[in-house]
Amino acid sequence: MAIEVEIDRLGAQGDGVAETPDGPLFVPFALPGERVRIEVDADGKTATLVDVLARSPDRVDPVCPHFGICGGCATQHLDGRTQVAAKQRGLDEVHGIYFGDGATSSNGFHSGLNFAGVLPRWTVRARWSEVLW
Repeated sequence: MAIEVEIDRLGAQGDGVAETPDGPLFVPFALPGERVRIEVDADGKTATLVDVLARSPDRVDPVCPHFGICGGCATQHLDGRTQVAAKQRGLDEVHGIYFGDGATSSNGFHSGLNFAGVLPRWTVRARWSEVLW
C-alpha cells in the first residue's frame, strides 16, 4: 500500500528521511522538502520511492546514466551546492556529538569524548635503523 510523506532531511547515507509517528523512515532518492509517494518495506524503517509528487527546487538531473542502478552515488540528483551544505551539516552534527560541543545524543546522554586517563603512560621508541629500513 502506497502512502504519501514529506521528506524532512537527508540521512547520513544520502537517503531522504521522513519523520513519522513510528520513527524515521529512510527513502532512497528522495530529497528534503519533497512530497513523495512510497511503499514501506517489511522492516518498517525503509521505503521504496514510487513517485515524487512535489519536486524539490534542489533536484537536478543526474549526470551519470547508471545513477540509481549501481549504487555508487547516493546524491547525484541533488544540486552540488546543496550536497556540500548537507555534508557540512552532517560533519557539524558528528563533531558536536563526538567532541562535546554541548550536543547530546538521541538518547539524551552527553556524548563527548574524554581522553583523560585513556592514553597509556608509556611510549614506543623505534631505533633509527628501524625507521630507515
